[in-house]
Amino acid sequence: MYTPVSHLRTILIPTDFSEVATRATDYALELAAQKGARVILMHAYYTPPVATSIPRELVDTMEAEKRTHAEQHLRQEAVRAARIAPTVDVSIHAESGEAIESIVRAAETLQASLIVLGTAGEKSISESILGSVATRVMESAACPVLTVPTTAGWRPIRQIAFACSPEDAAGEVLTSALEWAAPLRATIHCVYVGQGEEAQAESARMQARIADLQAAGKAVALSIRPEHDLRVGLMRCAEEIEADLIALVPRRRYRASDPAHETLLHHMTMHSRIPLLAFHF
Repeated sequence: MYTPVSHLRTILIPTDFSEVATRATDYALELAAQKGARVILMHAYYTPPVATSIPRELVDTMEAEKRTHAEQHLRQEAVRAARIAPTVDVSIHAESGEAIESIVRAAETLQASLIVLGTAGEKSISESILGSVATRVMESAACPVLTVPTTAGWRPIRQIAFACSPEDAAGEVLTSALEWAAPLRATIHCVYVGQGEEAQAESARMQARIADLQAAGKAVALSIRPEHDLRVGLMRCAEEIEADLIALVPRRRYRASDPAHETLLHHMTMHSRIPLLAFHF
């Protein structure tokens, strides 16, 4: 499922109140201000299982204290958000449970059209865990998920590098991606990596499809990459076109991705210096 940008109404921003999350919040606020969307700041708090011998009243008190603490920090962050983006409607939501499940559940309950998460790369164990959480949310959420690395500041989305298979180009995936990008007046650059005679034939079909879309006035281009690895080709294309966003579809096996290695989604989440969008069609 995906939500066109023109229908972007609610942006869910999970936060642990870290610098990484704060930068992602700032990015999301700029996007919300541009598109007239409202923002919900959320925090997932976790109360570990306790021995059954502990009185229920004490457990309930611990739970209530955690919620109060979470809501207090969320209100402080909402005040900061209001100063940054005074035209954006900002509300808060505290969710009990582990991070991944809580984020996915909150997005469904609150009918989020987009989730925005911060990532910090793979510099330490804690940052690797953070990236794994983002990857799992991208794989599990029904709505699009945008991850924002700490190196990325806000700038309008005009150029999008899109990991695109021949099947994507021929079917509804590319059509839907173009619909998503159109309100932003962004150009989608379809990135394809393939080797051999079969890949050459597929490239020719993709070129014909892109030419038809261009003739119909669509803002789309095709980048056939010489690299053997889609991960490398996607990153290099993004650098060449000065991409504002990299996009891909989770759960999709790309020809050039070796299943014995980390997935394309996880690799890009951990290593991209450009915001990454995962959407489902």
